[in-house]
Amino acid sequence: MNKNEFTEYVKELLEPYGSVAVCAMFGRYGIYKGGVMIGIIKSNELYFKSDLSTYEYFQSCGSESFVYQSKGKLVTLSYRKVLPEIMEDQE
Repeated sequence: MNKNEFTEYVKELLEPYGSVAVCAMFGRYGIYKGGVMIGIIKSNELYFKSDLSTYEYFQSCGSESFVYQSKGKLVTLSYRKVLPEIMEDQE
């Protein structure tokens, strides 16, 4: 699946939850709902914003954190990868 196809696929999956905007940013895509960034698409992988209430759930599923490199250092953000099997269950 190319980037545009995956982005459209994610928008379709999220459609039942209301309108979302997907915007290109730094070679990735940000997913916004109500003006708030709730997710990131990177290399055909979906990451959702995580907080203290969802962290343990994502951990128990084996979900990885969103990590990127900046100025030679790894930066970890509070976004967690949505596993492919979870996305497939939504189809």
